[in-house]
Amino acid sequence: MADNSKFQVDFYYDVFSPYSWIALEGLLRYEKVWPISLKLKPFCLRDIMIATGNRPPAVVLARAMNMLKDIQRNNEFWGMKITPPAKFQSWLKNKSTTTEVTQKTLIVLQHEQPEKLLTVSRGFWKRMWNDGKPIFQRDDILTVLKDCGVENFENVYERALSCPKIAEELKANTTNALDEGAYGAPWIVVHKDGETHAFFGSDRFHFIAQLIGQTFSDGLIRFSSKL
Repeated sequence: MADNSKFQVDFYYDVFSPYSWIALEGLLRYEKVWPISLKLKPFCLRDIMIATGNRPPAVVLARAMNMLKDIQRNNEFWGMKITPPAKFQSWLKNKSTTTEVTQKTLIVLQHEQPEKLLTVSRGFWKRMWNDGKPIFQRDDILTVLKDCGVENFENVYERALSCPKIAEELKANTTNALDEGAYGAPWIVVHKDGETHAFFGSDRFHFIAQLIGQTFSDGLIRFSSKL
C-alpha cells in the first residue's frame, strides 16, 4: 500500500470509453471514504483491442442494443447524463478515427500541468458523451484544452503530436495494462500486500470494496455530486 495507509489503484483509461468515465467518477467519490490512492494512466484502447482480439460491444448488434439500456441504467444509478453520440458507430468503424493523440495530450498534461489532467479528461468525455462531438482531430483537442483553461494549449498539443517520450509513455501504459491482463477499458489494478488485483469495467466496485475491506453501497447520488 502506498504510504502504508492507502491502497494504490492504477486506473487505465481511454476517453473514448464511457465506462471509463463512469468508473473514474465512482472511484473519485469513493476515494473520499476508502483508503485508496488513485493513479491515472491514460492508455490506447484501440491497441488493447487489437492486441487481445477483443471487439467493442457497440459493433455486435445484440451487445450494442444492450449497451444503450446499460448506459441509461448507469445514468440513473450514478446520476450522470451520458448519451451515445449519433456518429458513434461510424467513428468506431473508421480505422482513421483514433484517440491516440488525445490520450497523448493527457500524458503531456500529467507531466506539465497535472492539476488539469482530470479537468481535461472530463472535458473530452463531456464533449463526446454529453455533446455528441468528436475528440480526435486538432481542432477538437484544442477546443477542449482552451475551454478547460490549459496554459499554452497549442504547445501542449504540439508536444503530444511530436514528443517521442510522450509516445513511449502511452505505449508503456498500454503494455503494462496488457501485462495485467487488460482486454478493454477501464482497467483497474489494485495493489495489496505486494500483489496486484485487476478489475475490468465500471461495475466492479463491490469486488474492490471486498478486497480492501470496505463497503460499497451506492452511486454518485449519495455524494451529492452533479455531473
